[in-house]
Amino acid sequence: MAKNDDEVLLTGSPEEWGFEGSGLNYELILKPGEVTMGHFLNLGDSYQMLISRGESIAYPRLPCNELHAMIRVKSEVRQYLKELINVGCAHHVVLAAGDAWRELQKTAELMRIKTVVVE
Repeated sequence: MAKNDDEVLLTGSPEEWGFEGSGLNYELILKPGEVTMGHFLNLGDSYQMLISRGESIAYPRLPCNELHAMIRVKSEVRQYLKELINVGCAHHVVLAAGDAWRELQKTAELMRIKTVVVE
C-alpha cells in the first residue's frame, strides 16, 4: 500500500475503545496511482452504493497514527463535495488501489442495490 516499507511506521492506535493499552496501528500514506472508493449507505428501507474514482497523489506522510491518502478527483473539489452531500455519504469509505468500478457496479447489481457514481 505504501510506496516502500521505509514509509511505514508502527504506532499506537488513535482510537479509544475503552480497553487498557493503546493497540497497534500502521501509519502510512498510500502510494500514488489510480484508486476506487466505495461505500454502502443504509437508507432505512434500502441501501445504495457510492462508487467514486480518483488518483492517489504523492504527498508526505502526515503524523496521524493512521493509514491515509491524498486523492485527486476528476471534478472541482467543492462540486465533488456538494454532490457527495446531495447523494449521501458517511464519514468513511473503502478504498481499493486500481480501478474496481466495474466489480463494484456488478456487485451492487447482483445485490439489487442502487448505485450512485460521483466523480
